[in-house]
Amino acid sequence: MNIRFVLSFFLLLCTFLVHAQTKLTDSLSSQLGKSTVDTTKVLLLVELAKEFVPIDLKKSEEYAQSAQQLAEKINYIKGLSAALNIHGLVIAYLGDYTKGVAMLKRALEIRKSLNDLHGASGTL
Repeated sequence: MNIRFVLSFFLLLCTFLVHAQTKLTDSLSSQLGKSTVDTTKVLLLVELAKEFVPIDLKKSEEYAQSAQQLAEKINYIKGLSAALNIHGLVIAYLGDYTKGVAMLKRALEIRKSLNDLHGASGTL
C-alpha cells in the first residue's frame, strides 16, 4: 500500500514538473519571437538551451548553436561566452567530450578576459 502511494505521488509530481517546464519554454519561445534586440535573442536562446537539457539534448544543441552563431555575428562577447558554455556542456552530454571541453575552455578564456569571475566560476 505504501509503495502505491509513493509511486502515485511521484508520478503526480513529475506531471507538475513537466507542465511547469513546458510553460517556461513556451514563454521563452514567445519572448524570442517578439524580441527585436539581437543581444536579447542570444540570451533567450541560451536560456532555452539550458531548459531543454533535461528534455531534449538535440533541441538544446540547436538553441545553443543558434545563440553561438548570433553572438559571433553581432560580436556580443559576453553572450558568446554563455552560448559556448551551454553548447560545450550539451556537446559533452551527447558524447563528444573533446569538442565539449574545447568549447568550455574557450568560454572560460572569454570570461576571464572580461573579468567575469562569476561566469568563470560557473564554467568550471
